[in-house]
Amino acid sequence: MNPEDSGIRDALSAAEVDVLPSAGRMEEVRGRMLAMSRSGVERARSGRRVRAAAALMLGVCGVMLGTTEAGRNLIRWAFTPVTEQHSVSVTTSDGRPWTRTGSAAPYSPEEKQLAADQFEEVSRMSAAGLGELTSLYEVPGQTIYMIRYELQDGSPMLVGSSELTEKQAANMAIDELMALRDSGGGAVIAQGEGPLGLGLYTIRYELSDRTVDLETWYPPSTREEREAIFAETRRLKESLRFTVDQASVSPEDPEGRVFGTLRYTLADGRSVGIIEEVPEGALSEDGTHVTVPDSGDEKPQGQDGAEWKAPDGGVYTMSGMGDDASAEEKRAIVDEFKEVYQLKQAGEGQLVGLLEGPGLFGERTHVTYRVEYMLGGGKSLTMGEGDLSVKQMENMRIEELFRLRDSGAGEVVSESESRMGLGRFTIRFTLSSGEAVELETSYPPSTAQEREVIFDETRGLKSERRFSVEDAQVGSGAGVWGHLIYTLSDGRRVGHYEQVPSDVVSNDGRRIVIPSTGEWFEIDRSRD
Repeated sequence: MNPEDSGIRDALSAAEVDVLPSAGRMEEVRGRMLAMSRSGVERARSGRRVRAAAALMLGVCGVMLGTTEAGRNLIRWAFTPVTEQHSVSVTTSDGRPWTRTGSAAPYSPEEKQLAADQFEEVSRMSAAGLGELTSLYEVPGQTIYMIRYELQDGSPMLVGSSELTEKQAANMAIDELMALRDSGGGAVIAQGEGPLGLGLYTIRYELSDRTVDLETWYPPSTREEREAIFAETRRLKESLRFTVDQASVSPEDPEGRVFGTLRYTLADGRSVGIIEEVPEGALSEDGTHVTVPDSGDEKPQGQDGAEWKAPDGGVYTMSGMGDDASAEEKRAIVDEFKEVYQLKQAGEGQLVGLLEGPGLFGERTHVTYRVEYMLGGGKSLTMGEGDLSVKQMENMRIEELFRLRDSGAGEVVSESESRMGLGRFTIRFTLSSGEAVELETSYPPSTAQEREVIFDETRGLKSERRFSVEDAQVGSGAGVWGHLIYTLSDGRRVGHYEQVPSDVVSNDGRRIVIPSTGEWFEIDRSRD
């Protein structure tokens, strides 16, 4: 298998399909793929996996990003357990690697030998140009051909591959078929809902010498239209704006990669599901669950807050309004969220601060933009944004600003103590236009490499459980959160608002106990 094919192999492996470089199990796989597209969540589990899933606390939690006049602005995070899916890989006599996956238990020697024998037979058949093309699937960057083979014992076998042999391509008229598909040709003869792509479609293509019916995840459309969808999902993936179904890892994978069905909400409201690798920044430290921003519908939140889901899937949440906040007050906050969203899309707002850190779970560097919005009634509202709109990026000169910051430029205008980062610093940046921009940050002027060294050290200290905790609280549905304070090797103290590792929380959930020092910290459970 060529290195560039490894992604497609892993994507289909996550879907419980054998691969060459992404391959299929027997005819039952076809039924499984159809079942996935219709239900998407049911699959067999061993007792061990069920117990592990039951032991994992699921839900959402709040993380403070900024302040408003009415209280704290929060983002909620959703948790998905990572389960085990075993795999077996073999190499046929022609040197091609194949993989079968999807078992809750390790494959037995007999099952491994059966897989080797079946793959050997399919490899010979593909070289001879045999096989029936039944489905055409696409993921970012690749097309997957699903091919049905008839084995010598009479049993069918469905195989997915990102490339065909020369004889197969000719026999299946693949050039004419792909030209027709990429031009938007084809007629939908059946359609259903499902978690993959935009749904499940059967499309009829009229070729020069035959009629071909193929199952796909996308309706008739041009390649440019589909690539636009994939480009948007890539951007959403980078900012962790997706939900995850059926996250799994193969114990046989030396890299320990996690795959799942990542579901994205596009700007036009359509929902797209793609089987792909879960980004490292969305995984917990111990790899037991995936954590991404949670979405929700427009609604009041609890007794002390309000929440609104934006059209692009983002969630605006405010907490700390007080138990006596009326429904009208909460609705007023939701109206402000809507106005802020419109201002954001129009490129409005003034960038007033940048918060940087190693991410909520320590795996990746995260930037939060603090943006001040002027509402129609003259009210000022400062929000913590995980990303900016395209127009905002242009208007705020973000690229130039980050080039200056990451090179270590900037003049400190004022500084004071803070539990975030190394303190609170107001830094003046002078842009090429001569415009001066003052931003509040949690680190003094420094290069991106210098800050990353700090983040790496705090990641190590967290993994060693060497920190103190301030303002520890039970999150909104999962875990304990607080300001974790680290003492670096050079004596500086750095603070990040993060989830407290569960192994340092006492059994009664009342205290945090640090093993290395014996220090303990009370947990505020007033939000229970």
